Amino acid sequence: MVEGSIVSSLELGNLTNSFLNVFTKAIIAVSEKVRDELYNYIKVSKTKVIVIPIGFDISSFGPIPFEKRENAILCGWGYIKNPEASLKAFHELKKNGINCRLYVAGLSRKQALISMPNLSSLVQDQDIIFTGRLDKYSMIKLYQRVKCGLLPSLYEAFPYGVLELFACGTPVVGSYAIPNHVLRHAYNGFMVLPHDFSAMTKYVSKLFEDDKLWKKMSKNAQQTANLFSISKMTKDLINLYQNLVKSY
Repeated sequence: MVEGSIVSSLELGNLTNSFLNVFTKAIIAVSEKVRDELYNYIKVSKTKVIVIPIGFDISSFGPIPFEKRENAILCGWGYIKNPEASLKAFHELKKNGINCRLYVAGLSRKQALISMPNLSSLVQDQDIIFTGRLDKYSMIKLYQRVKCGLLPSLYEAFPYGVLELFACGTPVVGSYAIPNHVLRHAYNGFMVLPHDFSAMTKYVSKLFEDDKLWKKMSKNAQQTANLFSISKMTKDLINLYQNLVKSY
């Protein structure tokens, strides 16, 4: 490569591949999805990649009973979060006679429409509530208040928000972009195609109307969150470092 020349994506990939394979003993990927992307796109040696997800402190989180929750769902905003599908699912729920609210977390209505003005016609319903900026305590309260998280993401490397919902005992209807070692279909929630809002509507309806199913999934969601506690992930990291030191 000549200094000052434009580097093609193929050249960059080859340089990255060479660096990672020659100068590293191990590469930590936060999910199987990231591991597979390293294999497929960077051509990293499979023997080097270890999957250790990001751990989080679950001690601040916790569930509240189904009976104390609102008929409400929670979604995010931004292109990757695919809010259009969530909004369409909400409107279909209302059309089907299900009285519910949709909380859009983390920003105001004004901020949302500045970033995605094309969705203005879908956010006029008074039961669509933009929360504005929330601190951690208020966010946890919101996770506990709703009966379902709606996350039809177009891409997720590691779905931290899904695990926070799970830690509050809240099942999730999400897309296949969410790694399936976190969101498991018919276990702690449901998986759908990112733009299939009709399937989202069907599954949210199930969670609203079948409290026995909801309670089962809520329990499974909490168990899933426990698998990613920061104490467990820290132990995995320490074990990896110790094994690498021993190998020299």
